[in-house]
Amino acid sequence: MNSADRFAALGGERRVELLRRLVEAGKLDAIPDIVPPRDPARPVRLSPAQEDLWVYESLYPDTAALNLCCSYHFDTPVDPADLEAALTIVQEQHDSLRMRIKGEVGDLRVDFPAAEPFKLERLDLRGTGVSLREALHAFSRRTFDLDGGRLIRGQFITVDETRSTLALALHHIATDWWSFDATTSSPPTN
Repeated sequence: MNSADRFAALGGERRVELLRRLVEAGKLDAIPDIVPPRDPARPVRLSPAQEDLWVYESLYPDTAALNLCCSYHFDTPVDPADLEAALTIVQEQHDSLRMRIKGEVGDLRVDFPAAEPFKLERLDLRGTGVSLREALHAFSRRTFDLDGGRLIRGQFITVDETRSTLALALHHIATDWWSFDATTSSPPTN
């Protein structure tokens, strides 16, 4: 049994305790890979749950029911280029943020192209009469293209001279609610 299997066999509390001790001891290299690195030479098939989501999306292509969205609000000026740089790094480290779906029914596969710089859409609400709530609603209702399109998008919304919002949307085939920050706030009412 390898170290990842032994680690997985531990109960939840014992896993947390072991991780805590390894971090405190500065032995980060000793932390076992819970999810082994993906072999880039082997094709990756959709999981049964992902196939179900793909079928749902095929039956209802113009629905945003499978969009998972979150927003982060800033009360001081933020440079969107800094957010793009950070999102580029995150996307480089997480295959699911780069995944594209290829193939036909019965042989759907996931492709992981190399990371490209993450580009945020830009929206300036100043002087438009559009509220932040309306802008976030419109952003969240846009559908994704599952036939090889990106399954994540972001929008930087300028509210006024100091306030701004980062909105992110991911298709449920690439993520779930457990992956979102529990402190994500709902949009202000402005």
